[in-house]
Amino acid sequence: MPKGLTRKRDARLAAILDAAERLFVEKGYEATTVADVLDTVGMGKGTFYHYFNSKEEVLWAVVERLTATLVQRASAIADAPGLDAHSKMVQLIAAINIAQTPDGAIIDELHHPANAQMHRQTLVETIRQVAPIMADIVGQGIAEGVYSTPRPLESVEFLLVGISAIFDEGYFVWAPEEFASRAAEASRVAELVLGAKRGSFDFLVGRVAG
Repeated sequence: MPKGLTRKRDARLAAILDAAERLFVEKGYEATTVADVLDTVGMGKGTFYHYFNSKEEVLWAVVERLTATLVQRASAIADAPGLDAHSKMVQLIAAINIAQTPDGAIIDELHHPANAQMHRQTLVETIRQVAPIMADIVGQGIAEGVYSTPRPLESVEFLLVGISAIFDEGYFVWAPEEFASRAAEASRVAELVLGAKRGSFDFLVGRVAG
């Protein structure tokens, strides 16, 4: 395909995803229709269906785009030469905190019941892609003697799912003292699961609060 046509196709795809993401946030996924998206971008049905077969496919594309930047950041940290495993872990956890990225504004909207499906799929897709990257860092940490776990990938998956769920305002709303006690426990559990020395994950207290 000629470069000019490729750029035009990419621009149309980006316009669809931009409009869909905005509408999913404003109206909720269930309330948004394909017609709403088409009206927003000024596009005909034929053009839309050249890219997607359904609204569900659009949702998945939006979710994949939301997670892509986080995964790229995580991969860059994991591949950084000369950086010890625990330093990589600290940086990676900061990098995948979507609430502190340019897309962070969408988090509050994802907590709304109308966006439950988008919320769930964003969480699942992020963990699915980030867990193997984090597991590689744990493997490096095992080689360096700072972590000790027989199953790095499974350990990381349990930590990511558990911590993401317990601090997700879409599931739980904690009083400040309740939040603080669970943040402290998240640090302790991470150390136990990964076989890290006491206090090495205290930085999690600040991260989950952010």
